[in-house]
Amino acid sequence: MGANALNVPLLHAAVMDRLVEMIVRGELRPGQRLYEIELCERLGVSRSPLREAIRKLAADGLLHIEPRRGAAVAPPSKTDAAALYACRELVQIECVRLAMPQITEADTLRLAEVLRQMRAAAAEADTYAYLQLVGEFRGVIDRACPNKVLVELVEGLWRRTLRFRYIAVQNAAHLTNSLANHEQLLAAIRDRDTEHVLKLTRKMINASLDSILRGIDLLEDTKAS
Repeated sequence: MGANALNVPLLHAAVMDRLVEMIVRGELRPGQRLYEIELCERLGVSRSPLREAIRKLAADGLLHIEPRRGAAVAPPSKTDAAALYACRELVQIECVRLAMPQITEADTLRLAEVLRQMRAAAAEADTYAYLQLVGEFRGVIDRACPNKVLVELVEGLWRRTLRFRYIAVQNAAHLTNSLANHEQLLAAIRDRDTEHVLKLTRKMINASLDSILRGIDLLEDTKAS
C-alpha cells in the first residue's frame, strides 16, 4: 500500500505533463473540450489521475471548467496575458536580483549545458522541447534565490504563463531572438554583471509578452476569416 501511495503523485504529475505537452504541441486546441474516456484510453490511465491533473491545470489557467460540460482548453486572452506578465516581471526581477550572489560555478556549467540543448531544440524547431529547456534554464537561476517563498511565486507564475508562451515560440523570429537573449544572459551571469542580467531578464519578459499579444491577434484574425 505504501509503495502504491508513493506512486500516485508521480502518476498525477506524469498525466499533467502529458496534457501540457498536448496543449503546447497543438494536439489540444484552444476551446477544445476534454473527453475523459477518450483521454483515459489515449494516456492509459484511470479517471482519478486524469481528473487530478485537470484540476491542477485549471488552477494554473491552462484549462477552464465549464458547468455541466467539463474541462476545455482555455482560449488565450490578451488581458490575462498582460496581467500575468506584469506580475511575473515584478517577482522575477527580484528573484534574479537575490539569486545572483548565490549562483555557483556548478550552476553556470549547468546553464551552459541547458543552453547547448536549447540550441539543438531550436535547430530542430522542437518548440515544446525548447520551452521545457527554457524553464530549466530559468529554474537554475531561480532556485539559487534564498527567498524560497519568492521562488514558489515565480514557479507558479511560470506555470500559469505557459499557456501563452507556447504561442510566442511558434514564431520563428521569436525563437531565434530568445536563443540569442539566453546566450547574452549566460555571458552576463559569468561576468557577475547583475545589472545587465536584470536588464536582459526584463527585456526577455517584455519580448515574450509582445510575441504573445501578436500571436493572439493572429489567432483571432484566423478565427474571423
